Parts: sequence; C-alpha cells; structure tokens
Amino acid sequence: MAQSANLTQCDKNGAEMSLYFSTGTCATPVWIFHKGIIGDLQLGETEDQNELTSRDPAQIVKQYTEGKIDIEVSGEQVVDSDYEGCNFINAMRAKGSPGDICILTGYMSEVGSFGWRGHMRNFDRSISGPENGAARQSFMLKPAACVLVACKVRPVKVTTADAVADYSPQTFTPTV
Repeated sequence: MAQSANLTQCDKNGAEMSLYFSTGTCATPVWIFHKGIIGDLQLGETEDQNELTSRDPAQIVKQYTEGKIDIEVSGEQVVDSDYEGCNFINAMRAKGSPGDICILTGYMSEVGSFGWRGHMRNFDRSISGPENGAARQSFMLKPAACVLVACKVRPVKVTTADAVADYSPQTFTPTV
C-alpha cells in the first residue's frame, strides 16, 4: 500500500478499531467480528527501555537499546451468555484455553488496517450491573505463554480485504 504525504483519516468520528476472534486454527483462522464490544476499545503497546551504560566521558546523553514489547487489549463487552463472542472471551481465563484474537485499527475489510494477532488470555472479567441498561463486562487480553509458533502474538496488516498477514512495521520508506 502506497504512503501519502497528506492525512487521509483525520475526518473520522472517533476511532473505528475492531476486535475479531477465530474459531479456526492458527494456520487457517476463521475470523468472526466481535459484535458485543461496547464503549472504548484500547490497544496498549509499550516497549521496555534498556539503558546502555558507557564509560565514555564524551557520552553525556543516556542511550537505550530496545526491549520487549508489552501488548494489552482492553475494553468492555455486553454480558450475553448466548452470544459466542462473550463466551469466547470468558473461556480465555485461567484453566481455560487461550484464544486467537486479532485487533485492528479499522475493519478487516479495510486494506491498510493494522494491529496485532495471536493467542491471548483474559485477565479481567469484572462485571458491572448498572441500574439502567445492559450489564457490561471488562476484559484485559495479554499474550499467552507456551503457545505454538504459529499462534504467537505478532503485528499484522490487512493487505487484501478480509485477510490479515504478518507485518514488519520496522521499515519506513518516505514518500517522494
């Protein structure tokens, strides 16, 4: 996908992030859009900073090397025990199974959307029962340990509508 020197997404009314879960395998995912997400959907992505110390007296500014990336997907869903999305997120708990999740900056139908995909676990299932309206359940998804290589959490990008592919965001090629 070609880059542009001009902003093309600045007139949107809020972010259109989306969350998908797969009922297929890691090699052949069957992506289902999670319709039960309400409110804000958040993707936290931070990287450890490893300070590089030096005895060089000419080095007067701290320098850092890259560390590991910490990923967290959080939000709320409607509490609906009949809806598969709600049950999928709840099954990703301790003693359950990690689930294959894909979070994107847009929708899977939008070429150029990017995000993360892989097996995650749910570490928050708090429920709020408001006086009015539907009950809400929080979730906090983080990468699961001890999973197959094909299921490890990794960056992805939509290069063809309705399909995500592994993505290497480390490279930047400026526009001409």
